[in-house]
Amino acid sequence: MKARSTCCARVSERARAVLEGAGLDPERERIIALATGGDSERFPTKDWPLEHFAALARLLADATEARVVLMGGPREREADERLATELGGLVADTGCGHSIMEFRALLGECDVVVSGDCFPMHAAVAMETPVVSVFGPPPQETPIFGRGRRIVTDVVCAPCYNRDADRCPRGWRCMPGIAPERVAEAVLAALDGGAGR
Repeated sequence: MKARSTCCARVSERARAVLEGAGLDPERERIIALATGGDSERFPTKDWPLEHFAALARLLADATEARVVLMGGPREREADERLATELGGLVADTGCGHSIMEFRALLGECDVVVSGDCFPMHAAVAMETPVVSVFGPPPQETPIFGRGRRIVTDVVCAPCYNRDADRCPRGWRCMPGIAPERVAEAVLAALDGGAGR
């Protein structure tokens, strides 16, 4: 058990070092993570549009002193780099080359995580970090155990299992229809204690 605790402590130290390397102080600053990935390979209709993440970052920068960071895996590298370039100093990019344990530890250092219905949501819940999760086509059955808020599409055809936006009979509106303002409101509520650790 001691070896496992030592390993977890090392991973947590590495996560804090990543944040510090991105110009953040997790001891003094509140941190909002935008986990921009979804399930692009298996279920691309679950992805929240990248321009919505950009709008959300701007809304949060205007509404709070908290720092906004981009987090993702190898598939999100290009998207996160694009967002970081577009948003400049409004966000910090933590990179996309972390191990699963390091990624979980990074989420554990945050005050709120914004994610789709995918691995970062589950990892944030496991780390007891408040999560704001955006749900579109699939059934919203995934529990978050009182550790945040689900933002669910209001289109009448959801839930569904359509995985191809181009073949959606009503036009893929479920994820694009979830407004950044709605997500920002939930994030601010979580920061104010509406979804505590």
